[in-house]
Amino acid sequence: MNLLIVDDDVPTTEVLRDCLDRELIGIEEIYTAHHAAAARRVFEEKPVDVVLCDIEMPGESGLRFLEWVREKESEKKKIGKTEFIFLTCYERFEYAREAVEHEASNYLLKPIDMGKITEALLKAAGQLHRRQKLEEYRRMGEYWQYGQLRIARNFWYRAVMGYVGEDSGHIREEMGHLGLDLAPEGRYTMVYLRIDRGRMFEKDESKELCRFIIENILSQSLERREVMENLMTYEDETDFYAAAFVNMDPEEAERRCGSVWIFLKTYYGENFTCYISELLDLGDLHEAYREMRQYDKNNLSGRGTVLRFKNRQRDVRQAGSLLDQSRFLSFMENGERRKAMEYVESVCRRIESRGVRSIHSLRSLQQEVTQGIYVYLHQRNINASLLFGDAAFQEMQERAAYSVYGLLKYSTCCVSRAMDYSDEVQKKGTIVGRMITYLNQHFTEEITRNQVAEQVYLTPEYVGKIFKKETGLSIQDYVARMRIQKAADLLSSPDCRVTDAALAVGFQNIPYFSTVFKKYMGVTPKEYKEKRA
Repeated sequence: MNLLIVDDDVPTTEVLRDCLDRELIGIEEIYTAHHAAAARRVFEEKPVDVVLCDIEMPGESGLRFLEWVREKESEKKKIGKTEFIFLTCYERFEYAREAVEHEASNYLLKPIDMGKITEALLKAAGQLHRRQKLEEYRRMGEYWQYGQLRIARNFWYRAVMGYVGEDSGHIREEMGHLGLDLAPEGRYTMVYLRIDRGRMFEKDESKELCRFIIENILSQSLERREVMENLMTYEDETDFYAAAFVNMDPEEAERRCGSVWIFLKTYYGENFTCYISELLDLGDLHEAYREMRQYDKNNLSGRGTVLRFKNRQRDVRQAGSLLDQSRFLSFMENGERRKAMEYVESVCRRIESRGVRSIHSLRSLQQEVTQGIYVYLHQRNINASLLFGDAAFQEMQERAAYSVYGLLKYSTCCVSRAMDYSDEVQKKGTIVGRMITYLNQHFTEEITRNQVAEQVYLTPEYVGKIFKKETGLSIQDYVARMRIQKAADLLSSPDCRVTDAALAVGFQNIPYFSTVFKKYMGVTPKEYKEKRA
């Protein structure tokens, strides 16, 4: 691919010329021009595939230059148009509209962002390559070759998924029937790649273009050619997957994956993983692929890296307990929350030092921390399910095992909330005060001890016990007294009937209301009203 850079700002032109990664993008020649007239001369004398052009330049704008290029292409009946990427300091609608009308590839704002420019050039190169290949197939009658490519990739997909069995002899026989080349020793190194689907397809470009770019990067990096047959790709709801099968030792495959890593790291950050297998017989492909995928689901420390993978990795789950519960509980019982958290952190670091930082091991530790917290709360008659029942905590709990940071954040929240509430419960007056406030607000409703317990995150039995100890009344007695006192106040009004008073304070059965009223007031509601008349 040949690139023409057009910008009246000489330093900008030189920075772009010197800093672009030619090998990664696939650039053969870079031409420069500082105004549209010079750019026209270059265009007429040199083969130009992509133009990176400023819009506002003295004499003639980049948009007029694009218009001229399109006219020349039309006159020559050129198949496939030159890709244009515009750079400008001004985000103006008319610029964007004209660029779209003349089929520019992209429109980027200054100051220069090399990452965005490289990404735009890679996309332009992909579009260019696709058009060139389609034209080549059309001109040379090589659609058959494209069909063979699909046959080959379909075979590798079926082989790695286990659809052709695990017998090497049978697999070789099928390759022969399909006319596929076999490595001299019949052994391959597999390069497995997974990219977060949401990150990969978050831009406006088509899925087909994204897939092509990944296939092209793998082909050029691993086999130094634009298209490789021994490659398969597919996607599910969350991820995009690719696997390449190369006739080279793992060390060489790892070395060649250097440029693959640079590309993936630049555009996908930590949202990918890449593994390189040992040399594999054809019959081992399916099992190795299955183990890689399983390991990748649990692996946290290798995100955003290229890793060597040895077959049948040891299970990351550790036998026995990770957390000494008695030690953890003793810190909490003594009010030493900082020591409790330092202890959890030390266990996390111990897991990391073993090189097995996985979802399995972190989830096991999370479960043990949770178990210790629940024991601590149960000993204090605190209902853990209610204390930790809010949506924000539930979301934190779901994500806790995905990183050491997430687990420490979850553990800190658990320890702090549990110990803070335990301290509050010790101040029984505060807890009973909250109960009384709730009862005063809801005494006209049907209230149970369980409902009151939910408000203060305690067990129903403990709620009844501390309420009576502080007030001298059971919860039911307190509510009944509140209702009757309110009813008596209402009956003091000449316009209030007995039925109205009963219904207003939550009694639906009038005879029962009279019974309860007499129990606390010494007279029936009717007698009470007559005395007040």
